[in-house]
Amino acid sequence: MIEAAWNTYVRWPLPWVGTLDPEYWKQQHYGDRHGPDRYEKLQPESMFLLAALMKLAAPSDSFLDVGSGSGRHLKALRRAGFSHVYGIDVRPCREEAMFVADFADWLPHVTCEFDVVFTFGMTIELVPPSVPICRHMARIAKKAVVLMVFERGCPYPRLWKQECEREGMRLTKYEPHGQMGLFVFER
Repeated sequence: MIEAAWNTYVRWPLPWVGTLDPEYWKQQHYGDRHGPDRYEKLQPESMFLLAALMKLAAPSDSFLDVGSGSGRHLKALRRAGFSHVYGIDVRPCREEAMFVADFADWLPHVTCEFDVVFTFGMTIELVPPSVPICRHMARIAKKAVVLMVFERGCPYPRLWKQECEREGMRLTKYEPHGQMGLFVFER
């Protein structure tokens, strides 16, 4: 609906056109515009996120990467000595500790907890605000929720702080990094 109105009245393409549907991501393969191979290398923003995660957690802590894609952050955390590292994404990955599901549908039903729940990039920004994804991330996080997200140009503006605060989290760190912002919420 948003895309149709934008294309009718503004008439220039949006960067996320066609990417709002989980089916789009399931159909992306190696070599495609948004194939898993496009997300395997760690970018400077990834290193920034990983440094924040490593400062926040003990080696025995558990992590859940929401929208883990190719598993690049999971692999980096394992290499750094963290062993309880899990991810969820709509498409399968070569990582053995992956849940394959539409996380917007899956997260509301999760009953287990993780010490740190995090996400990187456009992952949660593509989820409509009718799904309180940050609230669900905060609900299953024992210690912290960490978001490394684009702050401008998103299809759905989000109130990250308010969504996490409703679940008893407080913003303890905010740091801009290029076009992205790092938000750390703790109990």
